[in-house]
Amino acid sequence: MKSIIIFSAVAAMSFTSLESAQSVPPQRSIILSVGEGPFVFERNVSFTVSYRNGEPGPWVIPNPSESVNVGIRYRLPGSTKRQWGYGGYNFGSNICTTIKFPDGLERTAWIMPVVNKITIAPGQTNEFKIDLYRGGWSGDLKPGIWTVWIVDDNLKLESNRIEIPLVFTADSIAACFEVAIDNKQPLYKRKKHAKWLQKIMPDLNLRWPSEDMPADKRLEMEPDIMKGLQSFKVFLNDPNNAGVVEAAIQNINDDPDDNKGSQLQNDGSL
Repeated sequence: MKSIIIFSAVAAMSFTSLESAQSVPPQRSIILSVGEGPFVFERNVSFTVSYRNGEPGPWVIPNPSESVNVGIRYRLPGSTKRQWGYGGYNFGSNICTTIKFPDGLERTAWIMPVVNKITIAPGQTNEFKIDLYRGGWSGDLKPGIWTVWIVDDNLKLESNRIEIPLVFTADSIAACFEVAIDNKQPLYKRKKHAKWLQKIMPDLNLRWPSEDMPADKRLEMEPDIMKGLQSFKVFLNDPNNAGVVEAAIQNINDDPDDNKGSQLQNDGSL
């Protein structure tokens, strides 16, 4: 019960820090920047994070690139500030360990690592690179204009917000195919990525196992899944289909939510 109370308090503190970010003096700020596009859906997007000290004294802070209380956030296309339509990840990671108690029982515990502090001299900047790694976007992944920013709960500070236009390309198709064909990936993830392949080839018929199906039954269905995905590869590499593929890519960029084409079969809902 104590642990639940502690985590609830932490969550409340995190929320308050976001709401009070505007009270932080602008002389010390976080600047988020990104290079020139195009930014390809399902491929890495690299950002630069800059902590700038515009005050006359040194700025001593926990190293943001290692902190579990600092991270990147991104909002889904079309969502509003009042919606919980955003995802992200923090730069540091808690350590999972097993602790053996005097009664002989072992319990799992999460330990927050000690973060080294850094000093930013007056007029200086501390910079580091981060990536929105492939597959790291929210579960409602789709091409479109994403709003991206940095949140530092240690300092109760947010960065500027920038818009990233994610464009669906031939590289996106290849990335989605890589995930869909990888039977070591979670089933839900494979199905989500296969959705984009079906927008390219509407006749693609993939029968997926249900989430609660036993492992041996799932394996029995795998050859048919692979056969279907290989048929997609043949379709994609056929020069006669180049115009169809190009039109499908354009349609995805114009309307990512368009649901034309066949539906995923056998519990293939997304």
